[in-house]
Amino acid sequence: NATKQMVQLAASVIDPLFIFGPENSGKAAIAHAVHMMSQLSDQSFLSFDCNDITATNRNKILAIGLDWPKENFLGTIYLQEIGALSLELQSALCAWIERNTLQERPIRLIAGSRHPLDKLATDGRFYPALLALLERLIIPTQPLSRRRQDIQALIMAMWANNHVSMPPSLNQAAWQMLKEHSWPGNFNELQRIAQIVVVAHGGKRVSAEQVHRLLALRSFRHTVQKAGEPSSGDSSAPLDLNAHLAREEAMILIAALERADGQVQQAAMLAGIDDKLFREKMCAHGIEAL
Repeated sequence: NATKQMVQLAASVIDPLFIFGPENSGKAAIAHAVHMMSQLSDQSFLSFDCNDITATNRNKILAIGLDWPKENFLGTIYLQEIGALSLELQSALCAWIERNTLQERPIRLIAGSRHPLDKLATDGRFYPALLALLERLIIPTQPLSRRRQDIQALIMAMWANNHVSMPPSLNQAAWQMLKEHSWPGNFNELQRIAQIVVVAHGGKRVSAEQVHRLLALRSFRHTVQKAGEPSSGDSSAPLDLNAHLAREEAMILIAALERADGQVQQAAMLAGIDDKLFREKMCAHGIEAL
Protein backbone atom coordinates (compact mmCIF):
# COMPACT_ATOMS: atom_id res chain seq x y z
CA ASN A 1 0.00 0.00 0.00
CA ALA A 2 0.96 3.67 -0.20
CA THR A 3 2.11 3.96 3.43
CA LYS A 4 4.37 0.92 3.12
CA GLN A 5 5.91 2.31 -0.06
CA MET A 6 6.56 5.67 1.63
CA VAL A 7 8.17 3.90 4.61
CA GLN A 8 10.43 1.94 2.28
CA LEU A 9 11.40 5.11 0.42
CA ALA A 10 12.10 6.99 3.65
CA ALA A 11 14.20 4.09 4.95
CA SER A 12 16.42 4.18 1.87
CA VAL A 13 17.83 7.60 2.82
CA ILE A 14 18.90 9.26 6.06
CA ASP A 15 17.48 12.73 5.44
CA PRO A 16 15.25 14.34 8.08
CA LEU A 17 11.73 12.91 7.93
CA PHE A 18 8.45 14.50 9.00
CA ILE A 19 5.46 12.32 9.93
CA PHE A 20 2.18 14.22 10.08
CA GLY A 21 -1.23 12.99 11.23
CA PRO A 22 -3.87 12.96 13.96
CA GLU A 23 -3.22 11.79 17.51
CA ASN A 24 -2.75 8.02 17.95
CA SER A 25 -2.55 7.44 14.19
CA GLY A 26 0.64 5.38 14.47
CA LYS A 27 3.28 8.05 13.88
CA ALA A 28 5.70 6.53 16.41
CA ALA A 29 5.21 3.07 14.90
CA ILE A 30 5.98 4.43 11.43
CA ALA A 31 9.10 6.15 12.75
CA HIS A 32 10.28 2.89 14.30
CA ALA A 33 9.46 0.97 11.10
CA VAL A 34 11.55 3.42 9.06
CA HIS A 35 14.43 2.94 11.51
CA MET A 36 14.20 -0.87 11.39
CA MET A 37 14.20 -0.89 7.59
CA SER A 38 17.11 1.54 7.30
CA GLN A 39 20.87 1.10 7.37
CA LEU A 40 20.74 2.23 11.01
CA SER A 41 18.59 -0.70 12.15
CA ASP A 42 21.41 -2.16 14.24
CA GLN A 43 21.85 1.16 16.06
CA SER A 44 19.76 2.86 18.76
CA PHE A 45 16.25 4.28 18.36
CA LEU A 46 15.39 7.04 20.82
CA SER A 47 12.06 8.82 21.13
CA PHE A 48 11.33 12.06 22.98
CA ASP A 49 8.15 14.04 23.50
CA CYS A 50 8.92 17.67 22.76
CA ASN A 51 6.26 18.73 25.26
CA ASP A 52 8.77 17.60 27.92
CA ILE A 53 11.78 19.42 26.46
CA THR A 54 12.43 22.93 27.79
CA ALA A 55 15.34 25.35 27.59
CA THR A 56 16.33 24.37 31.13
CA ASN A 57 16.08 20.64 30.60
CA ARG A 58 19.74 20.13 29.82
CA ASN A 59 19.77 16.33 29.81
CA LYS A 60 17.21 16.03 27.03
CA ILE A 61 18.71 18.92 25.11
CA LEU A 62 22.00 17.03 25.15
CA ALA A 63 20.22 13.79 24.30
CA ILE A 64 18.80 15.16 21.05
CA GLY A 65 22.25 16.31 20.08
CA LEU A 66 21.96 20.09 20.25
CA ASP A 67 25.45 20.20 21.77
CA TRP A 68 26.86 17.68 19.27
CA PRO A 69 29.33 16.01 19.36
CA LYS A 70 29.40 15.67 23.16
CA GLU A 71 27.22 12.55 22.97
CA ASN A 72 28.62 9.56 21.06
CA PHE A 73 25.22 8.50 19.74
CA LEU A 74 24.49 6.53 16.58
CA GLY A 75 21.04 5.71 15.28
CA THR A 76 17.67 7.40 14.91
CA ILE A 77 16.03 10.07 17.06
CA TYR A 78 12.27 10.56 16.89
CA LEU A 79 10.89 13.85 18.21
CA GLN A 80 7.19 13.65 19.02
CA GLU A 81 5.15 16.83 18.63
CA ILE A 82 8.06 18.89 17.37
CA GLY A 83 5.85 21.97 17.24
CA ALA A 84 5.96 22.08 21.05
CA LEU A 85 9.65 23.06 20.99
CA SER A 86 10.40 26.69 21.80
CA LEU A 87 11.53 28.84 18.87
CA GLU A 88 14.96 29.02 20.50
CA LEU A 89 15.31 25.24 20.50
CA GLN A 90 13.84 25.02 16.98
CA SER A 91 16.59 27.36 15.79
CA ALA A 92 19.23 25.30 17.60
CA LEU A 93 17.81 22.09 16.14
CA CYS A 94 17.88 23.59 12.65
CA ALA A 95 21.56 24.44 13.04
CA TRP A 96 22.24 20.96 14.43
CA ILE A 97 20.58 19.32 11.39
CA GLU A 98 22.82 21.28 9.06
CA ARG A 99 25.93 20.29 11.06
CA ASN A 100 24.77 16.72 11.36
CA THR A 101 24.61 16.22 7.60
CA LEU A 102 28.37 16.85 7.45
CA GLN A 103 29.18 14.04 9.89
CA GLU A 104 30.73 10.83 8.59
CA ARG A 105 27.96 8.82 10.30
CA PRO A 106 25.04 11.22 10.68
CA ILE A 107 22.16 10.67 13.07
CA ARG A 108 18.75 10.14 11.46
CA LEU A 109 16.19 12.66 12.67
CA ILE A 110 12.47 11.93 12.44
CA ALA A 111 9.90 14.46 13.64
CA GLY A 112 6.20 13.96 14.23
CA SER A 113 3.27 16.31 14.78
CA ARG A 114 -0.51 16.28 14.83
CA HIS A 115 -0.50 20.00 14.00
CA PRO A 116 0.30 21.35 10.49
CA LEU A 117 3.74 22.93 10.79
CA ASP A 118 3.10 25.39 7.96
CA LYS A 119 0.19 26.84 9.93
CA LEU A 120 2.35 27.07 13.06
CA ALA A 121 4.98 28.89 10.96
CA THR A 122 2.36 31.31 9.63
CA ASP A 123 1.31 32.02 13.22
CA GLY A 124 4.93 32.73 14.16
CA ARG A 125 5.24 29.59 16.30
CA PHE A 126 7.55 27.52 14.08
CA TYR A 127 10.99 28.35 12.72
CA PRO A 128 10.69 28.72 8.89
CA ALA A 129 14.16 27.33 8.17
CA LEU A 130 13.39 24.20 10.20
CA LEU A 131 10.09 23.81 8.34
CA ALA A 132 11.98 23.97 5.04
CA LEU A 133 14.29 21.15 6.15
CA LEU A 134 11.47 18.92 7.40
CA GLU A 135 9.02 19.31 4.54
CA ARG A 136 11.43 17.77 2.03
CA LEU A 137 10.37 14.27 3.09
CA ILE A 138 6.90 13.74 4.56
CA ILE A 139 4.80 10.70 5.45
CA PRO A 140 1.15 11.56 6.18
CA THR A 141 -0.86 9.29 8.46
CA GLN A 142 -4.60 8.78 8.73
CA PRO A 143 -6.97 7.44 11.40
CA LEU A 144 -7.46 3.68 11.30
CA SER A 145 -11.05 4.24 10.19
CA ARG A 146 -9.57 5.44 6.89
CA ARG A 147 -6.93 2.69 6.68
CA ARG A 148 -9.12 -0.37 7.03
CA GLN A 149 -7.19 -2.26 4.35
CA ASP A 150 -4.08 -2.06 6.58
CA ILE A 151 -5.62 -3.53 9.76
CA GLN A 152 -4.59 -7.15 9.19
CA ALA A 153 -1.06 -6.26 8.08
CA LEU A 154 -0.59 -3.92 11.06
CA ILE A 155 -1.70 -6.51 13.61
CA MET A 156 0.46 -9.23 12.10
CA ALA A 157 3.42 -6.83 12.06
CA MET A 158 2.86 -6.11 15.77
CA TRP A 159 2.92 -9.83 16.54
CA ALA A 160 6.10 -10.25 14.49
CA ASN A 161 7.81 -7.26 16.13
CA ASN A 162 6.91 -8.61 19.58
CA HIS A 163 8.23 -12.07 18.61
CA VAL A 164 4.90 -13.82 19.25
CA SER A 165 5.80 -17.47 18.69
CA MET A 166 2.23 -18.77 18.49
CA PRO A 167 -0.01 -16.03 17.05
CA PRO A 168 -3.78 -16.58 16.95
CA SER A 169 -5.41 -17.66 13.71
CA LEU A 170 -8.30 -15.37 12.82
CA ASN A 171 -10.81 -16.55 10.25
CA GLN A 172 -11.92 -14.35 7.38
CA ALA A 173 -15.04 -13.16 9.20
CA ALA A 174 -12.96 -12.14 12.24
CA TRP A 175 -10.56 -10.10 10.10
CA GLN A 176 -13.51 -8.49 8.34
CA MET A 177 -15.02 -7.49 11.68
CA LEU A 178 -11.77 -5.80 12.67
CA LYS A 179 -11.67 -3.95 9.35
CA GLU A 180 -15.24 -2.71 9.82
CA HIS A 181 -14.67 -1.52 13.41
CA SER A 182 -14.75 2.27 13.91
CA TRP A 183 -11.53 2.26 16.03
CA PRO A 184 -12.40 5.15 18.38
CA GLY A 185 -9.12 4.56 20.26
CA ASN A 186 -7.20 4.60 16.98
CA PHE A 187 -3.71 3.03 16.99
CA ASN A 188 -3.61 2.57 20.78
CA GLU A 189 -6.79 0.51 20.61
CA LEU A 190 -5.32 -1.60 17.80
CA GLN A 191 -2.24 -2.32 19.92
CA ARG A 192 -4.34 -3.40 22.88
CA ILE A 193 -6.58 -5.61 20.74
CA ALA A 194 -3.51 -7.25 19.20
CA GLN A 195 -2.10 -7.89 22.69
CA ILE A 196 -5.23 -9.25 24.29
CA VAL A 197 -6.07 -11.58 21.40
CA VAL A 198 -2.63 -13.15 21.85
CA VAL A 199 -3.10 -13.51 25.62
CA ALA A 200 -6.58 -14.97 25.26
CA HIS A 201 -6.18 -17.07 22.12
CA GLY A 202 -2.48 -17.53 21.33
CA GLY A 203 -2.03 -20.40 18.90
CA LYS A 204 -5.79 -20.96 18.57
CA ARG A 205 -8.52 -20.20 16.08
CA VAL A 206 -10.40 -16.95 16.68
CA SER A 207 -13.95 -16.42 15.45
CA ALA A 208 -15.82 -13.24 14.55
CA GLU A 209 -17.99 -13.74 17.64
CA GLN A 210 -14.92 -13.73 19.90
CA VAL A 211 -13.58 -10.59 18.23
CA HIS A 212 -16.98 -8.94 18.57
CA ARG A 213 -17.00 -9.53 22.34
CA LEU A 214 -13.66 -7.78 22.74
CA LEU A 215 -14.53 -4.83 20.50
CA ALA A 216 -17.89 -4.34 22.20
CA LEU A 217 -16.47 -4.16 25.72
CA ARG A 218 -17.05 -0.53 26.74
CA SER A 219 -14.58 -0.49 29.63
CA PHE A 220 -11.87 -1.91 27.39
CA ARG A 221 -12.41 0.83 24.79
CA HIS A 222 -12.32 3.42 27.57
CA THR A 223 -9.04 2.01 28.87
CA VAL A 224 -7.25 2.13 25.53
CA GLN A 225 -8.48 5.62 24.72
CA LYS A 226 -7.40 7.07 28.06
CA ALA A 227 -4.07 5.26 28.41
CA GLY A 228 -1.49 5.56 25.64
CA GLU A 229 0.76 2.61 24.92
CA PRO A 230 4.48 3.28 24.58
CA SER A 231 5.78 2.07 21.25
CA SER A 232 8.95 0.02 20.81
CA GLY A 233 11.99 2.04 21.77
CA ASP A 234 9.96 4.92 23.14
CA SER A 235 12.09 6.22 26.00
CA SER A 236 9.84 9.22 26.61
CA ALA A 237 6.75 7.31 27.74
CA PRO A 238 5.65 8.16 31.29
CA LEU A 239 6.98 5.60 33.77
CA ASP A 240 3.71 5.27 35.69
CA LEU A 241 3.99 1.81 37.24
CA ASN A 242 0.53 1.83 38.85
CA ALA A 243 -1.18 2.80 35.60
CA HIS A 244 0.78 0.16 33.68
CA LEU A 245 -0.04 -2.58 36.21
CA ALA A 246 -3.72 -1.59 36.20
CA ARG A 247 -3.87 -1.87 32.40
CA GLU A 248 -2.14 -5.25 32.47
CA GLU A 249 -4.41 -6.54 35.23
CA ALA A 250 -7.49 -5.45 33.28
CA MET A 251 -6.15 -7.22 30.20
CA ILE A 252 -5.63 -10.47 32.15
CA LEU A 253 -9.16 -10.30 33.57
CA ILE A 254 -10.65 -9.78 30.12
CA ALA A 255 -8.51 -12.58 28.63
CA ALA A 256 -9.59 -14.96 31.40
CA LEU A 257 -13.26 -14.10 30.82
CA GLU A 258 -12.79 -14.62 27.11
CA ARG A 259 -11.19 -18.04 27.58
CA ALA A 260 -13.97 -19.00 30.00
CA ASP A 261 -16.71 -17.87 27.58
CA GLY A 262 -17.87 -15.27 30.09
CA GLN A 263 -18.17 -17.65 33.05
CA VAL A 264 -16.82 -15.63 35.98
CA GLN A 265 -16.13 -18.59 38.27
CA GLN A 266 -14.13 -20.42 35.63
CA ALA A 267 -12.34 -17.19 34.67
CA ALA A 268 -11.31 -16.70 38.30
CA MET A 269 -9.81 -20.20 38.33
CA LEU A 270 -7.88 -19.45 35.15
CA ALA A 271 -6.57 -16.22 36.70
CA GLY A 272 -5.53 -18.06 39.86
CA ILE A 273 -7.69 -16.06 42.28
CA ASP A 274 -10.96 -16.74 44.06
CA ASP A 275 -14.35 -15.85 42.64
CA LYS A 276 -15.02 -12.98 45.06
CA LEU A 277 -11.70 -11.25 44.43
CA PHE A 278 -12.13 -11.67 40.67
CA ARG A 279 -15.53 -9.96 40.81
CA GLU A 280 -14.11 -7.16 42.97
CA LYS A 281 -11.37 -6.56 40.42
CA MET A 282 -13.92 -6.60 37.59
CA CYS A 283 -15.89 -3.93 39.44
CA ALA A 284 -12.76 -1.87 40.10
CA HIS A 285 -11.89 -1.85 36.39
CA GLY A 286 -15.49 -1.36 35.26
CA ILE A 287 -15.45 -4.68 33.41
CA GLU A 288 -18.77 -6.32 32.64
CA ALA A 289 -19.13 -10.04 32.03
CA LEU A 290 -18.59 -10.88 28.37
